[in-house]
Amino acid sequence: MADGVTAKTRLMQRSNLDSRAMKSYMAVIAEKGLLSSEKNGSHESYHLTGKGKDFLQTYNTLQGYLD
Repeated sequence: MADGVTAKTRLMQRSNLDSRAMKSYMAVIAEKGLLSSEKNGSHESYHLTGKGKDFLQTYNTLQGYLD
């Protein structure tokens, strides 16, 4: 996800969430403007928005202070 784009299945596998929990979390994250989705036929991909990338950078910085 270096480019900020990944598939739903990959996110579910990496986050260890079932599809219902994943759908719920994704809705909240998208509502906050951190993520957008794109559907191409049966394939759905997710993209970090600029706001999402800023959030992730800030989160990683804060996490570094706690380590």
